[in-house]
Amino acid sequence: MNEKLSRTAFDQLETTEKQALMESLAARYDMVFLGLHTFDRWGQSCTTGLFKKENRAFVFVPGDTVTLERVLKPEACVQNAKVVNLRT
Repeated sequence: MNEKLSRTAFDQLETTEKQALMESLAARYDMVFLGLHTFDRWGQSCTTGLFKKENRAFVFVPGDTVTLERVLKPEACVQNAKVVNLRT
């Protein structure tokens, strides 16, 4: 496993490094990278990548497991997310 994909290492990366890592994952798995997003819940926070493939939304969880509350259409994720787009 790429060491940068563990939570502790990923959390220490600069935003530009996270962006580049997420773009490489998108290319590797033939997905569309929609941008970075910060999820907050129960006092914890995680900035991660939001992806789309075959009209489904995916979220990368660095080195951890996650419990999903519900499935949203990719369009709903983008509308509800504050996506950081570093491209101009």
